[in-house]
Amino acid sequence: MIIEKSLEKIQIPYFDGFVGSYEPFFLPESVDKFVKNFDLTKSWIRLWKIHGSLGWFWKKDEDTKAFKIVRIGKIENIVDDIDEIVIYPSRGKYDSSRKQPFIAYFDRLKNYLSEGELLFIISGYSFSDQHINEINFNSLRQNNRLFIIVFSYSDSSVEDLFKLSSSFLNISAFGPKKAIINGELKKWVFTKDENENCDSYWDERKCELTVGDFNKLVNFFVINSGKKEKIEKIAHDK
Repeated sequence: MIIEKSLEKIQIPYFDGFVGSYEPFFLPESVDKFVKNFDLTKSWIRLWKIHGSLGWFWKKDEDTKAFKIVRIGKIENIVDDIDEIVIYPSRGKYDSSRKQPFIAYFDRLKNYLSEGELLFIISGYSFSDQHINEINFNSLRQNNRLFIIVFSYSDSSVEDLFKLSSSFLNISAFGPKKAIINGELKKWVFTKDENENCDSYWDERKCELTVGDFNKLVNFFVINSGKKEKIEKIAHDK
């Protein structure tokens, strides 16, 4: 939920598939529909949580006795709420992902990646979920204008991904010392321009790429956003 809190703090509009104000409810049609160019929400961030959120719950309608999915903004005690909608690591994770709202998010991801010229950036994903891998690799196979860039925390993750993706030329992965480039697993060879400041993405002492660490990646985005001072001021004021 830190993403929602951060976006709201700096007043950036976003949409997560829920509509309403008192107890926003999940509306699958809003996820399926692609926004047209003249729509006001065209520039809004789309926030799709394919493993759920601590703020989502099942609620029973007293009139119809049917359950609906609602979002609660502030939760006093999460332990007391037993109907939360989150997919935790388990053997039944795949089955859980085939239920709403997750099926709507997965369908949207699949449809989005299947057509058009796209750059898809992945960070913090281990490629251990087969149902997500199927979407990624099928999209790479079917859409030759799709390119995926993966930032990996460890070189072992890059090596594991290479076993799955070596036949694809439109996916690259970058770890601390190893990378997948043009279907080949290689070691980094980094040449620094004498006037270049690479501290936000490269550790010269260890000779490692650092943006596979999510904290370093966020710092890289902040530095290159052009709003570093404003962002840091908001964070410090908090």
